[in-house]
Amino acid sequence: MVVDCSWGIRSVANLLCAGNGSPLILFTGLFVVCAMVALVLYLVDRASRWGLGVAGQQAKRAMVAAEEISKKQLRRPRSEPAQ
Repeated sequence: MVVDCSWGIRSVANLLCAGNGSPLILFTGLFVVCAMVALVLYLVDRASRWGLGVAGQQAKRAMVAAEEISKKQLRRPRSEPAQ
């Protein structure tokens, strides 16, 4: 990478050429990487909590349905003979 250090505006290029901006750029890059990792971990955690919540609601519905089915008579009563 070629950086033109001849112009007088203080910029990233000047900081790189002067040598005193490199630690700032490295720190910023490291900070951004750590922030991205933290964001990904947060999003995965939120998604897993949402998934567990949905699974819990479905499990409750399944238990209610199972109780209703178990309360019902499984066999029909025998019909009386017709006269």
